Amino acid sequence: MRSEINLGIVGAIRATWFGDGYRSIIRELAEKYPRADEDRIAKLFAERLESDADLRLQVSQYATANAMRSLHRAKARAGATKFSLAAIKPQIDAAAAHIQSQVLLLNMEMPNGKRLRYCDGYYVAKLGGGLARAGRKAGKKLMGQVFDEKSLRTAMGLAA
Repeated sequence: MRSEINLGIVGAIRATWFGDGYRSIIRELAEKYPRADEDRIAKLFAERLESDADLRLQVSQYATANAMRSLHRAKARAGATKFSLAAIKPQIDAAAAHIQSQVLLLNMEMPNGKRLRYCDGYYVAKLGGGLARAGRKAGKKLMGQVFDEKSLRTAMGLAA
């Protein structure tokens, strides 16, 4: 058993500090049995582990370090997520509302490739939803001639 101080947290780093023991064995097995798939190499490696206590310890430390790290992260995320999201939800909502208010609907590209402001109301009415309501109000005129951004939002039912 090794007596050195182990400062590693992540299993791969920890395993590297312990040398290349298990990696070199897997490499040797892969070279010795080039046609073997991963399952076969894993079985051969397991057989090798049975006879080498130091190697078993190294692989156990690697697996344990990775598993414990994952468990700690999962616990931290679970606790932090519930608290953090509830605490910052008003800020997220305010930021989303601000961003939404900055979007220029009249510059939105329509399925015909034109900007909304250059489409007539008849075309826009065929698109459905809030655009249909605004399109019916515009009729044969261009949307940009009838609406500014605020009045378009109101006509579409988006104004707060």
